[in-house]
Amino acid sequence: ALPALGEIEVALPRTYFGLVELDGEGRARLTIDGGLRLRLRELALRVALEEIEARADPFDLEITCEPAIGGLERGLLVRFLEARLGPLRAHLWPAEGVAPEGHRPLATLPLSPTIGPLRLSLPEGAVLRLALDRQMLELECEAGIHVRLDGAPWLPEVHLHKLTYTLADGAIDLRFSGVVERYYHEEESVSLITEAILAHVLRVLLSPKIPAWLLPLGFQRFELPPPPAPRPDRIVLFRLPLAADMGEATVAMEPDETILVTASADEIQITCDRGLWIALPALRFGLHARSARYHPRSGEVQVGGLGQLENAVIEAIIRQHLGRGRGGAPIGALIDELPIDAKGRRTLFTRGPIHVAMRTGTRFTLAFAASGIDFTADPPLIVDGPGVLDYQLRGLHYAFARAAFSLVLADDGVVASLFTGVVAETAESQLGELLRPLLPPAMREPGYSLARDPSSAESLAAVVAAFTGRRRAGAG
Repeated sequence: ALPALGEIEVALPRTYFGLVELDGEGRARLTIDGGLRLRLRELALRVALEEIEARADPFDLEITCEPAIGGLERGLLVRFLEARLGPLRAHLWPAEGVAPEGHRPLATLPLSPTIGPLRLSLPEGAVLRLALDRQMLELECEAGIHVRLDGAPWLPEVHLHKLTYTLADGAIDLRFSGVVERYYHEEESVSLITEAILAHVLRVLLSPKIPAWLLPLGFQRFELPPPPAPRPDRIVLFRLPLAADMGEATVAMEPDETILVTASADEIQITCDRGLWIALPALRFGLHARSARYHPRSGEVQVGGLGQLENAVIEAIIRQHLGRGRGGAPIGALIDELPIDAKGRRTLFTRGPIHVAMRTGTRFTLAFAASGIDFTADPPLIVDGPGVLDYQLRGLHYAFARAAFSLVLADDGVVASLFTGVVAETAESQLGELLRPLLPPAMREPGYSLARDPSSAESLAAVVAAFTGRRRAGAG
C-alpha cells in the first residue's frame, strides 16, 4: 500500500508471458505480454505495465505503460516498484563480487551458513534471460553462467546454459558445460537420473515454501512423497552427514549381496548385481547404484547412469575427503608413496620378519559379503617370511563365522605342493597375526556377521582407519 493512497491491485492476464533480461553491466529489462495490470482506486488509475528498464548504478527505473500516464502517476508507480525491487537489488551486481577472468559478477544468493552464498557471474557481453509463463520457468544463457559455491570451493566450477522447470509436475531440465573429461566420457552433461533427483529435492525442500502469491501464476505446492520404506535387514556400509537441514545419507547393501571391488594402478571398479542402496531419509529419497569406476591417478569418476556434472561432483567429494591433510592427492599418489624394496617392488606391509610386496601392474579383487571377505591378487603378492618360509600369495579368505584367515597360494610347483599341513597353518597364523589387529574387536570373534551388526558402518570405518594407520606405521 502507498501512504495515504490505499492499495494497488496487481493482476496478470490468464495467459501471460514475462521475460527478464540481465547483463553484467548492471542493466535489466522486464517485458510482459499483455501487461501487468495495475489499479489504484483512490486515483481512478488503471494501467497496463508493459516494460520496466532498470540500471543499478546509479539506480534508475524507466517504465512503459498503456495508456500513457502523467508525471504524478509515474512517480507513484516508480515508488511502488522500488519498494518491491529493494530486496532483489541487494543480491544483484554485488560491488564486492568475485568473478573469474573475463566475467562480471551478476548475483550473490544466500543459501545457508554451512555452504555459504551461491555466486553467479556472466561472461563479458553475455545476457541472461529468464522467461515465465503458466507452463514453465526457463533460465537461459547461451554463453553460460559461471556457478560457484563459496562454502565448497573444491566443487567443480561449471557454466549453466539452461534450466527449465515445469510448473505442473516440477520436472527439471538442465544443460551445463565446463566439466573436463580425460579418461571417462559421458554423452550427457546431466543425466536423466540427476534431473529426477533435483526435481524430487525441489518438491521436498522448496515446494512447501512457495509463496501464496505465486500460486495463481501456475506454481504448485506438491504433496510430499513418502520416505523410502525402512529395510533393517540391509547392511549399512557407511553414513555421510549432509547439510544441517538434509540429515545424512546412508549407503547399504542387501544381506545376501556380494560387492566386487577390482583395483589396479590404472583403475578401481565397484560392481554388484542389485546395486548399493543410497538413501537420504530427510529428503524422502533412495536409489540404487550398480557400478562405478575410479581412475586412481587422475581422480576421475564414472558412476553408471550419471552424467558429466554428477561424476565431476562425486570426483570433487572424493578428492576433498582424501585430501584432508594430503593436499587433495588422488589415490594414485598414495600408491606412489609406498616404499620400494631392493627388488623394485612396492612394500605393502612390513612387520617383524614378515615382508609383503606387490609387483608393478598388480590387480586386486575384493569380494565383500555378509559372511566374509575374499581377496585375490594378480600377479600374486610376494610374502617373505622368517627363515625359508617365503611364498607367493594369490589370495586369502577371512570367514567371519570362524574368525580365521585361509590362504590361496600361487600354483608354482614344488613350493605350492610343500605348502600343506603345519607349513600352511604356520603361514596362515603369521598372516592372522599381521591382519587380525586391523579388525575391530567384534570381527575377531567367531560367529560375527555384518548382517547382524547394528553398528556395521562404524565397524567398517574402524577397519579403514586401522588399515590406514597400520600401513603408515608399519611400512618401511
